[in-house]
Amino acid sequence: STTALENAFREHNVEFVPMFWTNPNNNFTKVAEFLDRNPQVTHVLGYNEPNLSDQCNMQPATAAQSWPSVVNFVKGRSGVKLISPAMCHGNIPTYGDPFKWLDAFWAIDGINLSDVSAIACHSYMEAAGATINFGNEFTTKYNKKYWLTEFCAWGNFNGGYDGQQDFMNEMLYKLEKDDNC
Repeated sequence: STTALENAFREHNVEFVPMFWTNPNNNFTKVAEFLDRNPQVTHVLGYNEPNLSDQCNMQPATAAQSWPSVVNFVKGRSGVKLISPAMCHGNIPTYGDPFKWLDAFWAIDGINLSDVSAIACHSYMEAAGATINFGNEFTTKYNKKYWLTEFCAWGNFNGGYDGQQDFMNEMLYKLEKDDNC
C-alpha cells in the first residue's frame, strides 16, 4: 500500500524520485515496490554523494562493482531513466573533486556515461551564480543536463533567515532560466 508521504506527493502533483543511496542490493526490492506503486515515476537516482565519507563513501572502483546491477534494473523498467550518482565537493582521499570521481568512474570498463540521462549534483556554495556555474560544468564536461537535487548557502554564510530566503529566491529564478538543468 502507498505511504502517507507518497499520497502527499500525489496530492500536490510532485514526483518523488527514488535513489540507490548505496549498495543497491540493499534496496532493489524497496525501489521496485515503490515504482510498482507509483507508475508515474520516470527516473531513479544513482548513489548519494559517493565522494563524501559520511554519505555513500565509495571509491569509483567500488561503485562500479554494483553499478551494472543498477543499470540493468532501470533498463528493465519501461519508461524509467537513470540519473548518475549525485556528486558534490567531497572529502574522500584522491576523489574529493566530483569531476575526478566521475572521470575515474566513467573510465572503468563496463561503466558507460550513455546509461544515464543526466548528471546529479549537490552544491552548498553561498552564491547562486556559483552554484549554477557548478551545474553547468557537468553539462559542459559530460554533454548531459544536470539535476541539482540538493543546494543551500552553507559554510561561512551569515545572512540569517532573510539571506537564505534571498538565496533561495535567486536560485529558483536562475534554475528556471537555465536550459542545462
